[in-house]
Amino acid sequence: WSYGFGAIDPEFVYDMATGALMTDAYGDYYIIYGSWKGGIALMTVDNETFMPTLNGQLLNQCADQVPDAFGKFIAGGNGAGYEGAQLIYNSDNQYYYLFVSMGDLKYEYRVGVGRSKNIEGPYLDASGNSLSSVNSSASNSQNNYHNHGNKIWGAHIFEGQYGWSSPGGLSICRTDKGKLIMAAHT
Repeated sequence: WSYGFGAIDPEFVYDMATGALMTDAYGDYYIIYGSWKGGIALMTVDNETFMPTLNGQLLNQCADQVPDAFGKFIAGGNGAGYEGAQLIYNSDNQYYYLFVSMGDLKYEYRVGVGRSKNIEGPYLDASGNSLSSVNSSASNSQNNYHNHGNKIWGAHIFEGQYGWSSPGGLSICRTDKGKLIMAAHT
């Protein structure tokens, strides 16, 4: 995808309600990974070896050398600052939730979210904006990545105390008592 692509910040996709890892029709696990300015991808790995798969077959070479093996583009790209993504499923309401770290690494860096009924998207925010139709160079247009993804955590200054700057790089998990927690850097 435009602006290059790298395989960083991998996370397994799992069902928040049950804790089960999500699998495709072949029983392979879904993972999500991304690249600063290159986009967020969804791909599959073998459920025993964790090696990349395509249509249920193990790859016999690097995924970036096989057409479509590096995954399906689902968010970011076009120079938009999206990274540190996590995709979770909630079988209670049958929605997938895509959380991404977004923005530049200054004060505006934040965590945003979109949701979809389909694991491959499109992931939409509450205003119906797709997290995959973004562009970093669209300065004042609706497609500027600043206009996509519901902001759920951002920088904040507390009166008389230290605040948060650039929260992101998140991981979401459920405690053994059922409480959802999010860990991130700031």
